[in-house]
Amino acid sequence: MVTAAASPAPAPSDLGAHTPATSATGWPDAGVPGASALREYRTRAAAEKVTRTRSWPRRVPAGVVLLLLSLPAIVPFGPLASALGLLVGAAVVALPIWSSPTAETMHHRTGVIGELEVGRWLQAVVERQQALGRGAGVLLDRGCRGSENADHVVVASAGVTVVEAKNWSGCARVHKSSYYAGQRSSVDKAAVQANRQAATVRRALVAEGVRDVPVHAVVCLVGQARPRVALQVKGVTVCGADQLWAALPTGTLGTRQQLADVAGALDRCLRAA
Repeated sequence: MVTAAASPAPAPSDLGAHTPATSATGWPDAGVPGASALREYRTRAAAEKVTRTRSWPRRVPAGVVLLLLSLPAIVPFGPLASALGLLVGAAVVALPIWSSPTAETMHHRTGVIGELEVGRWLQAVVERQQALGRGAGVLLDRGCRGSENADHVVVASAGVTVVEAKNWSGCARVHKSSYYAGQRSSVDKAAVQANRQAATVRRALVAEGVRDVPVHAVVCLVGQARPRVALQVKGVTVCGADQLWAALPTGTLGTRQQLADVAGALDRCLRAA
């Protein structure tokens, strides 16, 4: 049975105080999937655009010089060739402003897509479970101070499950006893990351006075990298989004209200990112 000690509500005047929001079902509001990753992507993309825009004045002389050097060769071919030369010079000046973000920034965008897909899928499944009167809830994009964010935290009959979402291209494969998705993305590293996040959630529950609640870890792969069947890597279940709910541990931890209390404790200590 779940045991939880009463915890004083944070004072609204406290700097950065988090006031938990409760939905009509009595469970904490899930939050927004991928919110922190989306902010990081937008921040990086905006910073890169500013950098490219600042380089624009330096490119104007280069475009003008290129145009002047090419004029003797272009003019004899008529006005059409001259217009084409003007377009090339303008492209040299303006192209950096409209160029795409770097690969690292696009990696954050890919992560946002993966977190959104898994988060929305989990929200839909949890809503169906609650409509059937079963104890189930999900918290999206949560983190503790001084630690990384947990993409999704599911509270269900077997306890708490931390779900780390990965949106990788390429097929899952085995190489030298390690699992990989694509060329370089190591499922082993993702499993270690999920275990680390589960340990963070476990400590947060204990700090809230909630004990005897098992905390599990799952890595959910979306995109081309999702496995056909669930795998076990370093004690962590690795599966696709369509296999996720079936891959969650099963059990009878407590009543629906006790599970909702566990979700409320997590909502207090795992701040929305």
